[in-house]
Amino acid sequence: MSFTQSRDNRTVIAAADLSAQQFAMVKFDANAKAALAGAGEAALGVLTVPAKAGNACTVTVSGIVMVEVGTGGIALGANAACNGSGHVIDATTGDVIVGTALEVGAVGNLIAMEISLANNISA
Repeated sequence: MSFTQSRDNRTVIAAADLSAQQFAMVKFDANAKAALAGAGEAALGVLTVPAKAGNACTVTVSGIVMVEVGTGGIALGANAACNGSGHVIDATTGDVIVGTALEVGAVGNLIAMEISLANNISA
């Protein structure tokens, strides 16, 4: 059951080559450019239109969007967090929650996720 809905997007300059990172979580770097979000970090949103360094990319910041699942997978309805590659996994204590999984997923799967960027910390 893969689906999307009305979303809010931002155009941001890529800090590094993100051309192979579609559906990964990204954050702002120190220069306000898009960079992969790291393990447990807060995110700007999901990279929906990737780009090479210095070029414009599209980041979805709200709504339901496809994301790539990282090692360890994610359960249906789970709070999602970023792993070290910007992919989503089940949030654990201390992780910043970036959304809610609307499907179950194993590593490498694309699943639907409701973005939630209130920077809530998993207990």
